[in-house]
Amino acid sequence: MPVESSGTRAVDAKLFATMHSVTLAGKYKYCPKLPENKPMTEPTSAHGESAQSQPPLPDHLSVDPRSPHHVPAVFQHSIGIRLNGKERGDVEEYCISEGWVKVPAGKTVDRKGQPLLIKLKGAVEAFYR
Repeated sequence: MPVESSGTRAVDAKLFATMHSVTLAGKYKYCPKLPENKPMTEPTSAHGESAQSQPPLPDHLSVDPRSPHHVPAVFQHSIGIRLNGKERGDVEEYCISEGWVKVPAGKTVDRKGQPLLIKLKGAVEAFYR
């Protein structure tokens, strides 16, 4: 039985944290809890940053880095999407002004391995968690 060194275990812990620290369509960062002793004097996000440091959410946003609607600065924070008042965790792309979100159609993928997306229409609301 192989013996693991503590360095390997630390790397494995980091890999586990990176693999299991995503939410909302597998593209958003995990939000750790705030420290208990931190005073809540101004609005803060779950990362402990002030609300003013968060970039404004765009009208049209995509998690696909190849898309022209991908904004990497927004993905440094945890984002939530509501469609018709219900929070969705599988949104790949949204447009608030046109009132639609794109979500994966089950486990179906195209020939390049990208999920096939279906467009759902309704009242869309994007927010920082």
